[in-house]
Amino acid sequence: MKTIAFYNVKGGVGKTTSCVNIAALCAADGYRTLLWDMDPQGAASFYLGQDLIEVKKADKVLKDKKQFLSILKTTSIPNLNIAPAFFNLRNMDIIVDDEKKAEKKLAKVMGKIAKSHDYLFIDCPPSISALSEMIFSISNLLIIPVIPTILSIQSLNQIREHLSTLRQKPEILFFFNMLDSRKKMHRETMEKCAHDPTCLSVSIPYRSLIEQMGIHQKPLIEFAPDEKETLAFVDLWKELKQRI
Repeated sequence: MKTIAFYNVKGGVGKTTSCVNIAALCAADGYRTLLWDMDPQGAASFYLGQDLIEVKKADKVLKDKKQFLSILKTTSIPNLNIAPAFFNLRNMDIIVDDEKKAEKKLAKVMGKIAKSHDYLFIDCPPSISALSEMIFSISNLLIIPVIPTILSIQSLNQIREHLSTLRQKPEILFFFNMLDSRKKMHRETMEKCAHDPTCLSVSIPYRSLIEQMGIHQKPLIEFAPDEKETLAFVDLWKELKQRI
């Protein structure tokens, strides 16, 4: 099983919409796919028509494979399951800090997931914390959506610097999201990063159609399969598959 986490310390960069759309495309390709919503805001769950779930003991979800499997839900997309967010996720940093063996116990849970899934996508919380670092340790690939601005590139470099200090870390790839080609800064920022080997060549434009995912509570392939925004995500997924 390949584990791919979508992450950025900055909010509002399209992290969740990207994670949901790529996971949906993965499932549409016939792969057994699981999306784990680990952002307490629960946006990925909402986009897939799921409510926040009630979990009395959040630590059990991380450490007990039966507890984890019990929260999994099917979605309207064949092959796509979701582990919805729950409000207690806001306490996960405390749990992870208190439990030194959390990674080992989580690895057992991951082993159980791997038997029934080909890909695991994680929508990460937008923070640098004990929880996010635990996610880094179990991920094969960390995907960072970046708006093509100077400040966003600075944030990307900060993430890279932090990850370089970790003992166990995933490969990093980033792509430009919410692109407005009319803006000079967007164009110039993309040009400066054109030769960065960790920069994916496909970018996602800024379009209101993507925001309509919240209205439909569906990924783009379900309500706008032939639109250019959807096709941009299709191209991004194709490129990701080649890099995995």
